[in-house]
Parts: sequence; structure tokens; C-alpha cells
Amino acid sequence: MDNNMKSALPDPSLVALAFPLNLPFIIGQSWPQSPHPTTVLFAPGEEVGFLMSRASATPSSWPVLFQEMARPQYDDPPAQMPLPPPPPHPLPPTPRPRGGGAPTLGRPPMRVRRKRGRVSGSCGSLNWKGKAKTITPPYPWATDRRAVIHRYSYLISNGLTKITGEMHCRRCEKKFEMEYDLKEKFALLGDYIAQNLPTMHHRASVEWMYPAVPDCPYCQQANCVRPVFTKKKAVNWLFLLLGQLLGFCKLSELRYFCKHTSSHRTGAKDRILYSTYLGLCKQLDPSGPFSM
Repeated sequence: MDNNMKSALPDPSLVALAFPLNLPFIIGQSWPQSPHPTTVLFAPGEEVGFLMSRASATPSSWPVLFQEMARPQYDDPPAQMPLPPPPPHPLPPTPRPRGGGAPTLGRPPMRVRRKRGRVSGSCGSLNWKGKAKTITPPYPWATDRRAVIHRYSYLISNGLTKITGEMHCRRCEKKFEMEYDLKEKFALLGDYIAQNLPTMHHRASVEWMYPAVPDCPYCQQANCVRPVFTKKKAVNWLFLLLGQLLGFCKLSELRYFCKHTSSHRTGAKDRILYSTYLGLCKQLDPSGPFSM
């Protein structure tokens, strides 16, 4: 290689800077800069070998050579990448079965309601709490409905004129039965209601709130006999009505009667006791003067 050629070669340390910068500015020539400048990097020692391999080229041809190397590999702009396919539509939530099961995602758990209406079985129909509407009659004068007794005409036609009930003495702890005559006691009760109903003002009288009881037949003690109470559905309503002993019932038992006879069951005890007396009289004689 002659001296003119060696003197025309650029310094090897500037080769790495020639490509990312404006190459014609270093060499002394000018041409339009590529719109897409490309940076060419060489490993240490390769830039000198590359230029020595081009020793046969004249200085006037170097810019063309470098321009070809810096030219991008494509003339047209690259095509746009195809867009990814749209995500599939979300599936509708699976409805929850009526009988229960796992709750559906994104929805609050459904409240399972009890079925109402008649169901097959030995108990007959069920109420909204799942209890049987009919029960075994605890007494011959009671029906298969809670807190409901037979009518007066039914009892007379079937010979049920003697109404008995169990009593308990709080002194001698003896238990015995008492008997009331249906015709006699119901006539006395009807007369009492006809005379005092206008002055009661929907409240039970003192005689109904604090009943009078007979003496104990065993210990002869006064005011110590009380009726025997077991379960609410086994209360002897007709016996307590004829003896005017409903005042010994608890407030919960009186409300139990009003609940199962569709009567108003809120308020003081004298109001609920008043409703219980007239409700039982209405069951015995629907045509009597026992309207509330």
C-alpha cells in the first residue's frame, strides 16, 4: 500500500464514531444523511482489518461504500404488526339453583325461602314455620286446630255436657279433677257478658283478671287451688272458660290463643284476656252477642 493511500485512511480510533455520527463530516465530503442512521459496531481490532480489506478502493469510493453499509435493509417502511384478536366475550353468570348450592361469582348469595302450602304426609298441611297446622285433639271438646274448640250445638248433640279439668293444690300438693256443666256455666257466662260488656271498654274486668277458686277438697285451704298447665297446645280452653279461670293463664299462653285465632295479641294482659274470653265465646256460639 502506497503512502498516499495510508495517509488517506482515517484514524482507526475514529471509525467507531464515524458510523453513529455524520461520516462525511470526518472524511471531508458531504451527501444527504440517511433518514434511518444505522450504528455499526466493530469488535476490537476488526475495524482496521475491515478497512485494510478495502485497500483497493479509492478515497472517492469510501463514502459510497459506507453509505451502502449504513443504508437500511429495506426501502419501504415496515408493515404494522397484526393486532391480536379481541378477547372473547365474557360468559354470562351461571344462575344459582333454587334448592341452594354454591353462590354465583359476582352475585350475593340468594336467600332460600321455605316452601309454603300443602304437603303430603300424615301431619296434613304445614304453616310458614314448618309446623303442622293440625294436631291430635287433646280433649273431646277440642278440635284438631290449635286453640279451637267445638261449637255449642256440636257438643250438645254428641252428649259432651260435662267438661272436666285437672286442678292442683299449692298447699297439700294434691291433684284432682273438677267438673262443670256446659249448659249451666255457659248460661251464667253469657249473662255476665251481656251485663258488663258496655262498661269493660275492651279490657277484662277484675273478676276475670283475679278469678275466685273453690277451697281444696283435701286440705280445706282457701285460695290455693290452681289449674294445671302443661304445653300451650294442650291448654283446656273450654274448661277455663266455663270456670272463668282464664286469668291464671300466662301472657304467653293468651298470646298463643290470639295468634292461632287471628286476633290482636299485643298490649296489656287485660286487653288480651278480654279478646280471649270473647274469642272462645264466639267459637262456642258464633251467633251470640260476643262481637269485639
